[in-house]
Amino acid sequence: MKKKLFKGTFNWKGEVLELFNYATTSNIAFSYFIARLSNEIGFNRSFVSNYFTNPEKDNWKVEEVKK
Repeated sequence: MKKKLFKGTFNWKGEVLELFNYATTSNIAFSYFIARLSNEIGFNRSFVSNYFTNPEKDNWKVEEVKK
């Protein structure tokens, strides 16, 4: 399967972070973004993942970048 470019937009406690990454699916891209965010903001991966997968919050978006 060919990798596509994805853009992730994340609202981390009022700060909007935009990341780009290549992946085969949006779910895999989301996982890559969570790993990168955990390194950048200094919290462990499971904490960051739980923060963004809370169904009561609409604080992230992953979309394929079309050329």
